Amino acid sequence: MTALYFDVGDRVAVTNAPSKGGESFADDDGVHFDPDAVTCIVTDPQGTATTYTYGTDSNLTRLSLGVYRCEFDVDAAGGWRWSLRGELGNGENRGSSSGSFTARA
Repeated sequence: MTALYFDVGDRVAVTNAPSKGGESFADDDGVHFDPDAVTCIVTDPQGTATTYTYGTDSNLTRLSLGVYRCEFDVDAAGGWRWSLRGELGNGENRGSSSGSFTARA
């Protein structure tokens, strides 16, 4: 696996797009759909988690059916983690994509 690096001050975009190595939201038959709730949780090097919610936060946008992008600013050096999650109205998890990267000072 190749290490992924960004610099402090960069704006990072993460996605669940299959073309970028993610998994779009799909049902058990592989049919793409938009979950009732989509969130992006970003955890900085100090362990502080920030949650972005689709429809509320402009940082989280829909690219196409079942595919979303979350953008955020890197403001500290160290290890970062992110997770893009989808849920149905009954709370059922409908998949997620996640990753990590290192920010350099």
